[in-house]
Amino acid sequence: MDKLTEGMDVTILGGAGFVGYHLERLLTAHGCNVTVLDVNLGWSREMPHAKYIRGSITNDWTLSHAITKGTEVVIDLAGISHTVSSANGIAQTLEAGVYGLGRVLDFLKFRRLDPMVMMASSSLTSGVFDRSSQYDSPARKSEETEYNRRMLGPDTPVVKNAETRMDISGCYHPYVTNKIAMEMLLQDRKDVLRSVAMRFGTLFGPYMAPHVVTWNFMVNAAVGKPLVIEGDGSQLRQHWFVEDLVNGIYRVMLERLLYNEPGAMVRSIVPPWMVSVTELALRIQEISGANIVYEPARKTDVKAWMIVPMKQSTRVDRKSWEWPVTSLDDGLKKTFDWFKQRIDDQQRVIPISSFYPDYVIGRKG
Repeated sequence: MDKLTEGMDVTILGGAGFVGYHLERLLTAHGCNVTVLDVNLGWSREMPHAKYIRGSITNDWTLSHAITKGTEVVIDLAGISHTVSSANGIAQTLEAGVYGLGRVLDFLKFRRLDPMVMMASSSLTSGVFDRSSQYDSPARKSEETEYNRRMLGPDTPVVKNAETRMDISGCYHPYVTNKIAMEMLLQDRKDVLRSVAMRFGTLFGPYMAPHVVTWNFMVNAAVGKPLVIEGDGSQLRQHWFVEDLVNGIYRVMLERLLYNEPGAMVRSIVPPWMVSVTELALRIQEISGANIVYEPARKTDVKAWMIVPMKQSTRVDRKSWEWPVTSLDDGLKKTFDWFKQRIDDQQRVIPISSFYPDYVIGRKG
């Protein structure tokens, strides 16, 4: 337990979902008093130590109960976390994302509250490059080759310093557009607000949200069905275990608390590897024995992309955090074992939570 966070009041907006579940447990273990605000029940049943408020971040009444004068940190995890859902519901994506964050910032301003604000962004905002476009340069290919080489190297994640200037020329998806707009809102308040935009990779682990590629693979593998790859499987993502991500969030929170001045930090909390969908399927096949099949690509997918790390341009020391991390294979094995324990007699994933009413994996029993 850290003395810096012991007794600290932290509010997690949209905190009853996948990342919020794991983050609440970690913050509670470090002595924080956690309040969760979410429109859904989600995993709130599994959060006995948190104060749970059911409501929207776009409602001032619910915000007034979730964020008070004693709140020291606000972590915004609200919004749609899946690219397909985002493409099929643009208005909902913006309402829970950039509009919701705007309502929170207005609320803080008019109530004269001054918590530190941390916002979940995406590593896609660091640079989205279609390899069939003008961005397919030798330098980009060299970076991609290096990431694939490192994928098999030491399993050590890095919170990389990220550029506060944003190149949006490669942005072509509602999910990415929303995240970029959210980062720009924090930049707009950088003279008066202490904030961090945290760019995440693609997560997996127990209690994960449905219909991301790892979830689909795990559910099919757990019930003996083939792993379905849509397209050629070349899409690159930075897949990693959720517990390592929340450890990164906590370390970034400590960094920002120590640098307690107004400003808009940007931090990429990502693993040191990039993995194609095909490589991910092969690793899960090795764990589960499932077959792999290919189907036509979906139109709403974010095309193959890669991240180009950039230098930090704020006044913060140019420093990277490193910490021990679960290897990709070990994380996938833990996740697969968790899924296997949640299969009923009819070979279906047990649905118990109202957060994902038709799909979600519930605890056993």
